[in-house]
Amino acid sequence: MLVTLLFFSQVFADTLILKSGRQIDGKIIEETDTTLTIDYLGSEITYLKDEIEKIFPAEKAVEDKTPAQQPVAASRKNPDFEQAMQLFKEKNYTESNIYLEKLIANNPKAAGAYIIASFNYYRLKEYDQAIKSAQAALDIRPDNLSAQIAMFLALRKTGEIEKSQQYFEAVLGVIQSNENPGFAFLLREMAGELGWLQ
Repeated sequence: MLVTLLFFSQVFADTLILKSGRQIDGKIIEETDTTLTIDYLGSEITYLKDEIEKIFPAEKAVEDKTPAQQPVAASRKNPDFEQAMQLFKEKNYTESNIYLEKLIANNPKAAGAYIIASFNYYRLKEYDQAIKSAQAALDIRPDNLSAQIAMFLALRKTGEIEKSQQYFEAVLGVIQSNENPGFAFLLREMAGELGWLQ
């Protein structure tokens, strides 16, 4: 449940680029003349507009985005992507990947498609394929939280515990750096349940 929440909050996200260079993916829930509030992983965070370099709403045209940010938005508007997401929600992971393969063939920079494919392969217990798909997404968007979560999960299942734990720590670091102690706590708890933290 937590992993699914983290995943969907990153794939379908508005994007803020802060003047510090940090990218925040979430859902814009309120905007005033001087502030912008974003739902980031279930927590509302308010930023002064003076802190924000650029704002990319999820529904905004793709051409306004930088190449590193295009894949998710481009994927979201594609009918193959929408069908793949519907099949994913219906737990029809094999069929979902058929649509994702078509999408990737037409748009090899569709990071969101690789991320969903990774989660599909994970559910199908095809962990090596899940790793390949997560890595493809990370090659396009190295800081994508969902791709890091996908990599963490798949590596854990292949027994690559140390490498998996590095991705877990990266995810935890992103959440902590974005002032979200609630999710950081939940991730620590998840890690404890998995026997990752002594």
